Amino acid sequence: MDPINYAKFLKVIGQNDQQGLFVLTKGMFVNSTGLEDSMVRCDSGGYGPQGLLWEENSEFPFGVDWVPTVSHLQAYEIVLDYSPHFYIIYVEVPEIKAISSATTFTFSDSKYETTKDAVRLWSARTMQELFKNMFEWASVYEEPFNNREIMAEYSKYALELMDIPESIVSEIKQLPDMHLYRYLKGDVFAQERPSNIPDMSEQFILWLKLKMETQRPKNMLEVF
Repeated sequence: MDPINYAKFLKVIGQNDQQGLFVLTKGMFVNSTGLEDSMVRCDSGGYGPQGLLWEENSEFPFGVDWVPTVSHLQAYEIVLDYSPHFYIIYVEVPEIKAISSATTFTFSDSKYETTKDAVRLWSARTMQELFKNMFEWASVYEEPFNNREIMAEYSKYALELMDIPESIVSEIKQLPDMHLYRYLKGDVFAQERPSNIPDMSEQFILWLKLKMETQRPKNMLEVF
């Protein structure tokens, strides 16, 4: 395997945190049998990421009759592979649009993008922001909210499996509120990215580096 490009994943606030998104996904067994060439994934026959917004019993995401392929991505890498349970992936996506009879779908990870959809609100520019997002969603899975949205379910599941040290849990919980907590507190700008995110501590960085080494893609394929 090629060496891990830590600089791409361990973003420095104010330097390289304005493009790219870290995304929590579910794991799925990939079967491309019978699909058109443009739909075939190179991880077919093994486990791979599937977006949390992917509709059940459908080969398409987001309720449209179009699916993004690798040709739409400027970058796609698996950061943490916990297959068959979940993945954390990194993507860079130019603006892409799809139109169906029911939906107009637009997505971009440009720093100028202002779309406030679930893709953006559940993903994050940095790993520390994604983890904070996951902790917020995992907390509303519990009483008194009992939220059963898929982001809450998979956040709780993933955090339990990662067994994060308490010192790092404490650091994550002290980060500024992300979208969900700000919304619950009545912040009318809850959909905006927090402006005061700090860099990760050295301890957090070392833990993530170890995880990236031990949870590398198992099938040697990092792009579908």
